[in-house]
Amino acid sequence: MKREPPLSAFDATPGEILWIETAHAEVLALLHQGSFAEGSWSRDSFSRILELPTSKGLIYCVEKVPAGFVLWQRSLDEAEILTFCVDRKWRRKGVSRLLIAAMLEDASQSEVCKFFLEVAADNYPAISLYLSSGFTEIGRRPKYYQREGGKSADALVMQLENF
Repeated sequence: MKREPPLSAFDATPGEILWIETAHAEVLALLHQGSFAEGSWSRDSFSRILELPTSKGLIYCVEKVPAGFVLWQRSLDEAEILTFCVDRKWRRKGVSRLLIAAMLEDASQSEVCKFFLEVAADNYPAISLYLSSGFTEIGRRPKYYQREGGKSADALVMQLENF
């Protein structure tokens, strides 16, 4: 039996949260490409990840148009956010916070007690979002993300526990 996706009392742009399915792979790839010019994932990459029984994700739609998603993978009592993006026109409107709240609500109903993620050290809006959501920096991976022109950015490793 299919569960309804978790919904939060967080007041954001009216919309609908759906569980991500393999059939959404192409839409996810398009959203990802719009958010990550370098290193965006393909439809096949999303399909392979979504076929794994440990993968879960939520997509936020406004009037049936995808606005953003979060995809994570669980391992015992821990989970890692694999990727997270929101369409540029829906940023700074509460969509990211709504997706995080829904993800954590789902996790609170399971055995997951820690979340991890990696974020580019130069992605200040995302870092601000994660810090305000309770994540803390626990490490750094030097020159992890490759940029145009041979430049690179460190990855911050962040953790959230006791949510």
